Amino acid sequence: MKFGLPAAALLATIAAAPALAGEEPYGQGFAGWKFTQHDDRPGRINCRALLGSNLMSMSTDGGTYLSTTSPIPKGNYEESSVVFAGSTEMVNAWSGGVGGRLVLYVDQDTMGKIAWNGSYTWRVAVGNSIKTGTVIFNNSALKAFQRMKECVAANGG
Repeated sequence: MKFGLPAAALLATIAAAPALAGEEPYGQGFAGWKFTQHDDRPGRINCRALLGSNLMSMSTDGGTYLSTTSPIPKGNYEESSVVFAGSTEMVNAWSGGVGGRLVLYVDQDTMGKIAWNGSYTWRVAVGNSIKTGTVIFNNSALKAFQRMKECVAANGG
């Protein structure tokens, strides 16, 4: 299907429009990244950058987190950490259970550094042991982080 310039411009505007309800795409994906926006509670839009089962999330209220598939039991895990580029940041984590999601609550600055680095290793104390995993993004992670920030700004954040 072909569109003239005005129609193409209109479609681009619609694709990047603020979220109205439920999860919907935010613009075009690239390099394996997919972008969504979700009106997850009144006054808050959650913008996500997804690469396979791994994601970065930023909300209009300032909330940020990383998420991947969880290999650990359901629960809250305080004093967990993310390691990237020789730095270690203490974070809180939550697991939805084995096979569910592992959510690592990081600040925006840390997320930007992880995106720039392109990977991170998480560490979570489970009982008497430390569970770890590594998430490797592709070389477009920083561009994906910037797109997520654009989504937040477009939604009033």
